[in-house]
Amino acid sequence: MSPEDLLRKIAAIQRMERGNVCETERGYNHTFWDRKRQKTSSEYLPTHLVEKMRRLTHAHEEFEHLVQEYEDLIVSRTRAEWEKQYPKERPRRPRHRKSKEIPVKVIVVRVRR
Repeated sequence: MSPEDLLRKIAAIQRMERGNVCETERGYNHTFWDRKRQKTSSEYLPTHLVEKMRRLTHAHEEFEHLVQEYEDLIVSRTRAEWEKQYPKERPRRPRHRKSKEIPVKVIVVRVRR
C-alpha cells in the first residue's frame, strides 16, 4: 500500500474516541487516558450507547495502526534514499600487518675521565 493510500484511509476516519469499553458490575464504562489531568478516567456508559462507543474506539485503534504503517513506509523510504546518497564507507584495512613493537628503554651512561 502506498503512503498516499494510507493518508486517504486516515482522512476517511471522521469520528473516533480514545480508550475502550469495559463491562462492570453496574453496566459499562468508557475508560480513557485524560491528558488534562494526567490520569486514567472512566465514565458511565448507557447500554444503548455501548456499540456506538465500541465502534468509535475501534476507529481510533485503526487510526493508530494506519499512522504506524505510514510512519514505517516513510522511514524505510528515507533510509533507502539515504543509503543510496550516502553509502557506508568500508573501513580500510592496513596492507601490511605491523609487528608489535616492544618499547625499549635506552640507558645513557656517561663515563668521567
